[in-house]
Amino acid sequence: MLLSAGSNAHGQLANGSLDDSHFFAPCCFSGCASGTLPAGRTLLHLAFGANHTLALLKFRENDTTELWGCGDGRAGQLSPSYDLADDSDGTVFRPLDLPLERHGLEGYLPRLVAASWETTYVVLSQQDMPDVLVSMGGDDFGDLGIGAKRAGKLPAKDSIHIIGFDHLEFNGVAVNKGSLMVESLAAGQHHVVVRLKTNAGCLTVGWGTSRHGQLGDVEKPFASAPALISADDSIVSSALGHQHTVFRHANGTVSGLGSNKKAPTRRYRRDYARAASRALGTAHTSAQPVTETPGSCFPRETMPAASWVEILKVILRVLSFLSRQRRIGYCK
Repeated sequence: MLLSAGSNAHGQLANGSLDDSHFFAPCCFSGCASGTLPAGRTLLHLAFGANHTLALLKFRENDTTELWGCGDGRAGQLSPSYDLADDSDGTVFRPLDLPLERHGLEGYLPRLVAASWETTYVVLSQQDMPDVLVSMGGDDFGDLGIGAKRAGKLPAKDSIHIIGFDHLEFNGVAVNKGSLMVESLAAGQHHVVVRLKTNAGCLTVGWGTSRHGQLGDVEKPFASAPALISADDSIVSSALGHQHTVFRHANGTVSGLGSNKKAPTRRYRRDYARAASRALGTAHTSAQPVTETPGSCFPRETMPAASWVEILKVILRVLSFLSRQRRIGYCK
């Protein structure tokens, strides 16, 4: 049984309503009883955007897959054919029809799925063929990953977009799209990170917002096409927040890029983001394992005792000043 709870303004919880749910309730799939999956299928993966949800299902008999979705599809993030005008309000999961034949992708099946704010990403695979990564939906910060020609423009709702990687190279070797295999895929609010196995080596690439260093050494506010982040072959997978990226390495350690302003020190470590981006991106060397703070991707900084003493002195002086002002009538 699949359950959901939380915000539900566009039916993204797939519980048959548009009401927010403060308790977990069964999800609904079109043509199925509440709380049950479609017959003969198992759930492989879920992905969540701002107001849309994706479910990747697999048939038990032959291991083929299909993509289902619910919620808001107005930006095209739930496939070009997703139309709520017929018999649904988007509050239940429905199978999504991707126009693969139009792009010469007959026989390909979805293997991985991710979602950003209003954009969906699907890795398509076929035996003895290179992987293909497609995007659909919004392109506010280059989210589609298809280059500057679409950045900032209205997304094409009637099409899916094939993301290219053949402009990338490492050590003088250009990526050949015929060698492409996607090992992992992750999306944050407006940036995406993909782990690729190519003829040029194992590459970690990304696109989308990059102002806080979450894509490594990218000098622009956002990258509208895939940019190389790292060639460190120890990276296994990644997880993305709003303004930061975390990598898991084969030895069980983690490293990070981007904003650290919510760390215990409450300091925004742009200097660390820059240093890490150089290690992961420009120099293409391994990221240093972070062990100072278990569960954290950034090293913790401790303030010297002398600094705390100075801060306390300032606070006492301010309190003393306010007390004097109150006594003489300036503060009421």
